[in-house]
Order: sequence, then C-alpha cells, then structure tokens
Amino acid sequence: MDAQEMARVMREEHEQVRSIAEELRRHTADAPITAEWVAEFGRQVRQFRDHLRSHFALEEQGGYLTCVVEERPQLADDVETLKRQHEEMNLRLDALAHEAGALTPENDPAVARCRTEVGALLAALAEHEALEDHLVLTVLNEDVGTIGH
Repeated sequence: MDAQEMARVMREEHEQVRSIAEELRRHTADAPITAEWVAEFGRQVRQFRDHLRSHFALEEQGGYLTCVVEERPQLADDVETLKRQHEEMNLRLDALAHEAGALTPENDPAVARCRTEVGALLAALAEHEALEDHLVLTVLNEDVGTIGH
C-alpha cells in the first residue's frame, strides 16, 4: 500500500473509531440502568475494544507509524510513546470489558466506575489521536506530499 492509500485508509479508520466512540459516549450518558442498558453497554464496550485493537495493529504493522519512522527516524521515540499508549489503552479496555460483562442494574457503584472509565478512556483516546494525527499527517504532508493530493 502506498503512502497515499495508507493516508486514505487511516482517515477512514479514524472516522470509524470516532463514530464508535460517540455511540459509546451517548449510551454511557445518564440513562436509566436497566438489564437492557447493561447488555447493550457490554456489547458496545466489547465492540469498541475489538475495533481499537484492530485499529492500533493496523497503525503499527506496516501502517502510518511505520511511515513516520521511515520518513523521520528522529521521531522513533514519539512513535514508541504512541505504541505504549496503544498497549495501555488495550489493557484498560480489556479491564473495562471484563467489568462491563459482570454488571447488573442493581450494582450502582460498578456502573458508576464503568461510566467514569469510559469517559476517561474516551478523553485519553481523543488526546492520543490528536497527537498521532498531528505527528503522522505532518510527516506525510511534508515528507511524502500525499495529503490533499
């Protein structure tokens, strides 16, 4: 896959991640906690986790992040930071999926913890994606010249 195709694929991927994250954010908002809500919450958390895991793998394995290091080896430390953040988010999402799978409508403290963790994860993801977009798009735009062409 050439750099232009990779840029297109990653833009589409980031849009899909944002869409799934927004669906999870809306569902997690203050809503009555019913058995249906709990089941849907667990499904959405698992879907989000699974998609992000695939998304991160795409970025790392011959994707955008490889392009960054190839074009600007001096940014290797920044890329390693992004990869560590991927690992951390994957671990947090695994823990959240586990807890979400054990929720019951009657367990208010666990529901509150899950809601808080969703908010924290989505905020961390937004910050991560902004840094990643800036780093990657800048490198591709300046060094490869594919963005917007």
